[in-house]
Amino acid sequence: MLKLGQLNTKAFQELLLYYLRERITANNLEIKHIVASNIYEWFIFDASTFERTFAQNKRLVQKFVDFEEGRLGDRKTEYFYKEIAEPALASIQIEVPLLILTYGNTISRYVIKINKMIIN
Repeated sequence: MLKLGQLNTKAFQELLLYYLRERITANNLEIKHIVASNIYEWFIFDASTFERTFAQNKRLVQKFVDFEEGRLGDRKTEYFYKEIAEPALASIQIEVPLLILTYGNTISRYVIKINKMIIN
């Protein structure tokens, strides 16, 4: 489950995998937003942040391609989450603009540093 201030979770790792599949494998250049929900909260990320941080990260993209083409130790998504996404997210130091819609129509804007939160 996605949680504010704790982005290196399985839910965010899944989001990263889905983004890379759409952006790299499907070569979709028209992604505008990345949206994830835990039913009560909707996390809306600007795709340009994912583009700069993940799609332009040559090392991450090469590991993703190797994973997708079966050249790594395992083809299961759990392997991607634990061996590729988790270490990649742990090593990245960025600010992530984020819009959160919560149950009851509350809208909050945040800028998140991986493992740290700054409220705008």
